[in-house]
Amino acid sequence: MLPKVAIICANYNYSNYIIPAIESIVNQTYKGELRLYVVDDGSSDDSWDKISNYPCDWLFTQRIENSGASVARNTAIEMCWDWADIIGILDADDAYYPEKVDKLVNKLVEHPEVGVAYADYCIKKPTHSK
Repeated sequence: MLPKVAIICANYNYSNYIIPAIESIVNQTYKGELRLYVVDDGSSDDSWDKISNYPCDWLFTQRIENSGASVARNTAIEMCWDWADIIGILDADDAYYPEKVDKLVNKLVEHPEVGVAYADYCIKKPTHSK
């Protein structure tokens, strides 16, 4: 049986990035149970509308008063703590490659003596025109 994986995401005013971040989790190749927990840290843009209306059965959301990223992340951890075997962190302005969860879970399962796994990242800089 594959581990249950929760991905947590703290959002604050990342309206332009939050949907691609969510969709990067929706598009994971991982075959085990996967949930996404997004906590909105009192955004003043339309982030919360996008998050709360996203159509996904395994997206769990909460909005809190602006308290900082650490409080938002800790809130998400509390939300998934009793359910998850493994917790991953996704920043609201980032995206996972489709196979990221699968690869990292496989490494953790292969090496039960390991408690933390991470992957390299790729920085994609936007192109700007004047």
